Amino acid sequence: MEYGSDAFLNGLADYIKDELVSHDLPTTLDGLIELATRIDLCIQARRRKKLQRPARHQSPQRPRRTSTATSSTTPDSPGGFELMQLGCTSLTPEERERR
Repeated sequence: MEYGSDAFLNGLADYIKDELVSHDLPTTLDGLIELATRIDLCIQARRRKKLQRPARHQSPQRPRRTSTATSSTTPDSPGGFELMQLGCTSLTPEERERR
């Protein structure tokens, strides 16, 4: 990694550092800045989208699907299946240290 990368990493917000652990870090400072910026923009867009959504108790009632599937379904998801959560990783401290 280039000179200055450690200082850049140390200055990042914790939520960006948390996401970086699930990526292979670029070898250049410019690459690291680009990756951190993309992660930050994605997280900020997701937060804005969540704030724009009406609260569950205020949303109109949707017909609920009956399903025989187990925990992989939710009444509010399309087709009754839970959507994949991209970028929502939770690593144990041991896994973070290993990476």
